[in-house]
Amino acid sequence: MNQELIVTSGRLRPADLQALTRELASSITRHSEVQAALPESEGQEGERGDPVTLGAIALSFITSGAAVALFQVFKAYFERDESLEMCFERADGRKLTIKAENMSAERIDDTVDLAKAFFSDPGSDSP
Repeated sequence: MNQELIVTSGRLRPADLQALTRELASSITRHSEVQAALPESEGQEGERGDPVTLGAIALSFITSGAAVALFQVFKAYFERDESLEMCFERADGRKLTIKAENMSAERIDDTVDLAKAFFSDPGSDSP
């Protein structure tokens, strides 16, 4: 199942956010069973380089249990910067937004359970 992840921050400059997004995509691929890649979009005439959507990561889930490992990676990033938000969007348009407060010790288990349901059940309600 493919998902789109958009990373945003209220305090990071666009260049810093994109650098963090590249690092996060690499960490996801290294530390979980999820393949992460920065999607490329069509550039405008006269632009140089490969255009990307700021903060976007394309995720391919290998197993249904991948959400647990994925959220361990996210937890490390939220500990570094509590201003981050990570928004998943499914092909049917449903969204799930994760914030630092969702990754606290008291809430992490509930957040992972919501994410598992979001990723595995196309008919589930969006949290």
